[in-house]
Amino acid sequence: RPGCTQCGRAKALLASTGLGFGLVDTAVEPGRRREAHELSGCGLVPQVFVGRRHIGGYDDLKAHDDNGTLLEVLRWQATDGQLVAPSPVRPQNAAPGRSFADNLPERFREPLLERAEELRSLQYSAGSQPKIGAFLKYAATKKWSQDQGKNVPLNLAAPPGEPTPAPALPTASAAELGGLLREAMMHVVDRFSDTATGDVDYVAMKDSLEWAAVRAVAAELAHPRLLGELLAMTDNHKKAFLINLYNAMAFHGIVAFGRRSSPWHLYCFFIAPAVSYCVAGAQISLDDIENGMLRSQPGYFEEPMKKGRFRRRHARSPADYELQRGLRPKAMDPRIHMALNCGARGCPAVGVYSGASLEEDLDAAAAAFVADDGNVGVQPQGTGGISVSMSELFKVYLSDFAGDGAKPGSAASQLGALRWVSTFAKGRKRELLATALAPGCAHLNFTWKAYDWSTNGPDMPLDDRIYKPTL
Repeated sequence: RPGCTQCGRAKALLASTGLGFGLVDTAVEPGRRREAHELSGCGLVPQVFVGRRHIGGYDDLKAHDDNGTLLEVLRWQATDGQLVAPSPVRPQNAAPGRSFADNLPERFREPLLERAEELRSLQYSAGSQPKIGAFLKYAATKKWSQDQGKNVPLNLAAPPGEPTPAPALPTASAAELGGLLREAMMHVVDRFSDTATGDVDYVAMKDSLEWAAVRAVAAELAHPRLLGELLAMTDNHKKAFLINLYNAMAFHGIVAFGRRSSPWHLYCFFIAPAVSYCVAGAQISLDDIENGMLRSQPGYFEEPMKKGRFRRRHARSPADYELQRGLRPKAMDPRIHMALNCGARGCPAVGVYSGASLEEDLDAAAAAFVADDGNVGVQPQGTGGISVSMSELFKVYLSDFAGDGAKPGSAASQLGALRWVSTFAKGRKRELLATALAPGCAHLNFTWKAYDWSTNGPDMPLDDRIYKPTL
């Protein structure tokens, strides 16, 4: 699946063997995902076959590689049966960016690429200037008080105060624009992210045609005509749209403003907020998407209080709330935390998501995150004891995994998080987690792993206007 981190890692590992192999691209042939499920008994991707013999997914390949048995298990046998037919090959020998352009629908190709070229040279001051008093209040209370409505979004097609050009794709529906955003982000991820480390080359990405195309699609999303269509999307299509939008915005913020790991820099980037988009005429920040929409946290998008005062976090026009409330999923899905990438090394690897296959894609993202010992480490300890260490990502959002009222120091809350994790664990890790969760476990040693907030790629120059505090 394009944009799938585990698929990229599997391809890289197979390529390192020097053996030839074919690919089934579920973006080119969506129906073939069912074929893989029928052959493997597993709905996740990637799935690797030698003929009709099922080898497994990336974790299985990696285990064979670690054990020195990968070449042996990939060796063709007479009983392996007929080869699985590969998908038609996407253009690979085109100039950088052209493979993306060639995959655009013909009626969108030229106007979108023309707008992308225009945006390559567009510069204006986005974001907002943070106030030191608001930061200190947030640090003490975690309650937002600064007016986000004064923020300038990153996806404008013209500088503030200048005439906005006509839409490049005036007939494109919200669903088509969501698909174009997904396609553009897929090519950005495939070209500029390292499948082994998860790092993103923001320096090279900044001036690329692929990134300019992401910006062009993002500019189209600002038009108010899209409101009704966005609200009419199914729940899974809303979630996929918001995840892809969040990841694109985070990339955009890093390229435009730079990003560092200190509490002040993270506050300016996420909370002040420096990073926001205009979507269907409404202003949306990273904080809006993650906490106000995908997590439906209280205090977001509420009506103004008496005498013109607003409740915490969002001092905006009530007209904005229709989009933000309407895009909230029906229920909070903890798997989103394995899909949202804020640009930190501690984040899950960035992927690209489709509403049509979101259940399988989020399952795969959760399984990949849990499989990484840097996120969930499980080891036997002594006689019948188990040692478990989990990323602080689970600690920050503990109530999403262990239920309302969960507390990081509570053994019951820790076990609740482990139960959630165990449903996505495989092999030996799953067995050890089952032992840890069993009533007869002799001893469970549980620790939180520090979250790495450093940027998942080269540091871009900092925008002093965004990070310089004002009184």
